[in-house]
Amino acid sequence: MLEPVFNSLFNVHNIPHSSTFNAAARSMTRATRKTVSRDFFSPQPRRVREKGKGRATDFQEEHECSSSHPSLCREWSCLTRHSPWCSKRHQFLMINEFPDSSPRKPPLKRISSGLRRYSSRRMSLRLTGQRRHASGIPDLGTSASVDTAPSHPETEEKESDINFLPFRPIPPDPRLLSVSSLTDALSVPTEKADSWNLWKAYSLVAEEDALYLTRVDVFLSLAERMLDSTEQLYRTASKDELRSWGDRIYRLLEYTSSRITPSSPFGYRHRCLFARSCCLRGQLDEARTLLHEAQRIQKRWPSLSILEFYNVYEQLLLSARIHGPPKALLSLIADEWGVMGDVLTHIHIPAALNMTDGLWKSKIVDDHPLHLQRLKKSVYNALLSTDHTVSAWKELGKDVQQRIGDLLIRVFCSHHNRWIPAYELFKLMYERNCLPDRIVHLVLVRYLVKQKLMRLAKHAFSLVIAEPLDKPYLSTALYICGQDGDHERAEDIFQKLEEQDMVTREDRSNILSAYSENGLVRETLDVWNRLFPADDPSELPPAFPKPQPDPYSYIAVLNAFAKRGDIDGLNRWLGRMTNARIHSSTYTFNLTFEAFANNGDIKSIGLGLQQMYKVGVPRDVVTYTTIISALAKKRDPITAEKVFKQALDEGIKPDRVMINALMSAHCEAGSWKGAIKAFDYMAAKKVLPAVDTYNILLECYVAIGAPLKVIMALFAKLETLLIEPDQYTYSLAILAACDNGQMSLARRLFSRMDALADTWANHIRVTVYAMTIIMSGYLRSGHHGRAKRVYDDMLARGINPNSVTFMEIIRSYSFDRRGNGLDLAEEFIKEITAMESRAWTQPPQGATSSMDLIYAPLMWAYSRQKKPEDVERLFKNMVDSGAEPTLGTTTALLDAYRRSGNYAAAEALWPFIFELGLKASEPVSFAKGDDHEAGSRRMQSDILCVPLSIYIDVLSRSEKFDALATVWKSFQNEGLTFNSHNYNHLAVAFTRVGEVERAFEILETVVLPYQQKYASFRRGRDRSPKTPLLFDDEAMLQETIRQPEDNLTGPRSRRNLLTFNVRRVKPIPDFYEYATEEERADMALPLHLLHQISPGWTVWAPHQVTLTIFLLIMIRLREGLLTEALNVHKVTAQHDTRSREDIINERAQAKGLYEALRQQYPNTSSQVMQFESREHARLGVSGFRRKYMEFVSR
Repeated sequence: MLEPVFNSLFNVHNIPHSSTFNAAARSMTRATRKTVSRDFFSPQPRRVREKGKGRATDFQEEHECSSSHPSLCREWSCLTRHSPWCSKRHQFLMINEFPDSSPRKPPLKRISSGLRRYSSRRMSLRLTGQRRHASGIPDLGTSASVDTAPSHPETEEKESDINFLPFRPIPPDPRLLSVSSLTDALSVPTEKADSWNLWKAYSLVAEEDALYLTRVDVFLSLAERMLDSTEQLYRTASKDELRSWGDRIYRLLEYTSSRITPSSPFGYRHRCLFARSCCLRGQLDEARTLLHEAQRIQKRWPSLSILEFYNVYEQLLLSARIHGPPKALLSLIADEWGVMGDVLTHIHIPAALNMTDGLWKSKIVDDHPLHLQRLKKSVYNALLSTDHTVSAWKELGKDVQQRIGDLLIRVFCSHHNRWIPAYELFKLMYERNCLPDRIVHLVLVRYLVKQKLMRLAKHAFSLVIAEPLDKPYLSTALYICGQDGDHERAEDIFQKLEEQDMVTREDRSNILSAYSENGLVRETLDVWNRLFPADDPSELPPAFPKPQPDPYSYIAVLNAFAKRGDIDGLNRWLGRMTNARIHSSTYTFNLTFEAFANNGDIKSIGLGLQQMYKVGVPRDVVTYTTIISALAKKRDPITAEKVFKQALDEGIKPDRVMINALMSAHCEAGSWKGAIKAFDYMAAKKVLPAVDTYNILLECYVAIGAPLKVIMALFAKLETLLIEPDQYTYSLAILAACDNGQMSLARRLFSRMDALADTWANHIRVTVYAMTIIMSGYLRSGHHGRAKRVYDDMLARGINPNSVTFMEIIRSYSFDRRGNGLDLAEEFIKEITAMESRAWTQPPQGATSSMDLIYAPLMWAYSRQKKPEDVERLFKNMVDSGAEPTLGTTTALLDAYRRSGNYAAAEALWPFIFELGLKASEPVSFAKGDDHEAGSRRMQSDILCVPLSIYIDVLSRSEKFDALATVWKSFQNEGLTFNSHNYNHLAVAFTRVGEVERAFEILETVVLPYQQKYASFRRGRDRSPKTPLLFDDEAMLQETIRQPEDNLTGPRSRRNLLTFNVRRVKPIPDFYEYATEEERADMALPLHLLHQISPGWTVWAPHQVTLTIFLLIMIRLREGLLTEALNVHKVTAQHDTRSREDIINERAQAKGLYEALRQQYPNTSSQVMQFESREHARLGVSGFRRKYMEFVSR
């Protein structure tokens, strides 16, 4: 171990006998005793002996030594003290006096890699002969295997000058200053080091020709510091920039090659740094060669740190990812499997966890050293950052495909967004008969389940070779059944585990989850009592301790209450958790929010979120996903976006499920632009969409009334995207076929779905929704017999009809024109309410009440027939049955009063409707420390738009315009918003009172500007949005208005929309026939095109009725009929008894008002004139005169 020290002091090539020379050196460093005077051998005149002080002075005389020029000293012992090994260490000033007597030698070939050698002039050390001073040579210190480089001799000064100056100051040597600046640059902390500053310092040393004055370890530290700084640029810098830095560091290290012994410890460090510089240059083969040489040196010197060795491997991985194709990275891992294989495949399983508990938990213990764990992380990051790894895997040799395939599946399963390459690689391995490891196979299954990809998980699990007594296999099967809610299969598997005494805590949680996922509270509690029986005081203590419930078991029970929406039961079990000393966590709050969401209680969710802030419970992505999903059911995308933005501000990284929830909020509200933007944001962030994402997109197509050909093309395209349609995908396709009247296609789709449901691995079930859609399609097409057979088939399959099923039946009766449809509907409602089974009373997602779904269709049917007494009777029956009045049913009653002319009853009902709307749209605060600032905007602030339009019509017909102004003002004061319908109804109301200018002003200043803004807004589309938020701009809150509740519209309005869209899209027979390849791959492009032409509640435009009234006014003003124009709502003209002069004055006023309207409101006038042209073309001359020219006879 002393060899490096010695090599730094001596030139071993010039001194063959180092031990003898060392002894001589030690003898020379000892202090020399002064035995004779300095003039002992020189003739001197005789001197008188002095006494006293004079005698003492002569004996204590000291010579004056020039430290700058020791050669002028005549004392040989002084010369010894100024030798290179003297105790005063004045070799700094002595070495330059030795002549350069050694010849220049050729460079030594020490490194087999062919690096450029450094040749230095050798220094000959002689103890006799001429001695000269040296100046400007720094202390070389100690360095491993360093050849001491000589300096150039200084010009010798005259002795006469020295006699006058005993000490002469030496000017600063620029070579020494450059070396000092380099040392100062290296003293900067590593985190603040800058590669350019270090390189400038090195370049200055090179320019001053002072490289030979710098120690080798300084060069190595410089190279290491520059490498550390440059390697941080792997993710941001270009390849050329990395290569340029690699070339610089390579040249620096190349200079030091001849000054380092290859097999020394410095050689190990040198090889590692050299390899890292080659990585920057993209020279992977040379880097690996140097790395293997360093590995051999490390084996020779076991005490050397292995961290540098593994650091080179990390840089190799980064370089292979940056400079080479994907195959280069996989080949590197395969070739270096002997070093990295163990750490990449090993998982430590604590014995106390009984294998399975430790194997499947999210936090797996790794017992490797930290540097190996860092290497594993580097491999994972490199593979996750590389594209087309699956394609590169195909190019590998068959001998390494299995191990690399297993590794890639492990890597993909470690990331939440790599399920597509993981499953694709899994399928390829099976196709090539390269079966993955059994544990890796089960890891993939659980990963797919966690990603909520149950069909893919089941398919992958079905390929596992079944071993009945294999614990991991059985536990994985139970885990699937638990997450899927398949309690029947779960019981069979759990029984096998009990028979083999292999039940773990995870298995108990999974069997509870199998029941709780379906909201089966009673059955879940039965399993709990079976797993954790209560202590019986009369029995003896058991020989073995009974299993105790863990937090996951409690969570499974809480989940059952949450699915059912049972808040009381949830509170009781939260109390039991507290008594068991299990504190509330993020998961328990999430389940509580889910229970509130199933009850539609958004306010309680807001209070619960404030409690999380107060007690310091962290929020996660599931928390905000639950809240956004609850807002989606309320059709409130504005508040949903506010919550999404809050999650981003808290550092939450949205996953696929969270973005899907936001996308669903826009879809449910009819905000097609927002749904498209969320879908594009998912692609921009490289979040892989799954079947649930495409289901939401298909739901948008169905809701907007897209042509069936477009929907079926998208349905077929899913197969090319490796997306397996599930039961919801088939249900949406069946719904599209039914809306288009294609019942034969709908039946074929249902038959295919039914056939797939026979295989467990397909994860498809025939649901009540699919059969209800088929039944509803037959009812709407008039095939009541076939609809009855579908209903009977539903009962035969054991599928319980829900309130949506009954609503479709009642709706079909309400539109039956045979005369007794309404009576049959009432009889059917009586049968439903008298049923013993009350399963149908559980409202579906998004509905406020099952009773509301059942009674609303019939109440609206009676309202259309102007039978308010029947509507009142049904409303009373609904309330008597225990149901709460809802906004939908009370609006139906209000409409019945309006149609029948009972305005007084409508005015009496309005305050109740207004209170219901205020309660439903009550502000909820979701922000931390928020004093209702975030909640100042009401949720569903347009929830009263439909009732308001009806009430405006009531007040205008009853000529109570003061009350209308009061109602409008109350809306503004309460923070409620208006939509295009409200402004159109208000404009018509002003025409009833003769305020024509104010009516035109509404269209000119409100409706038409919003129409123009929204039209331009709809046309634009950013394919790579930085945010999914549509309502960042506050103005957009008014430009995009949502659809009303489903029970106020229905399939008929959707079919009318469908007919319109088919007519508008008809000029393009086949969109995909003319689309480019990029457009074909864009699943949202047809929706983007359709929503620009689709008439719906989101469109700001003058209504047909509004334009009709405005056209009547303009025609009458143009003909000089001012009175008729101001009383446009009168049916017949009255006999005119006015004088001719009055008629002439009236015509002049009419002409003036006509010109004023055209000048002050040009956009509105232009719209009216365009509408007139369209009406002429539609009605013809005679038809137009009959409709619009009735009062133009005089």
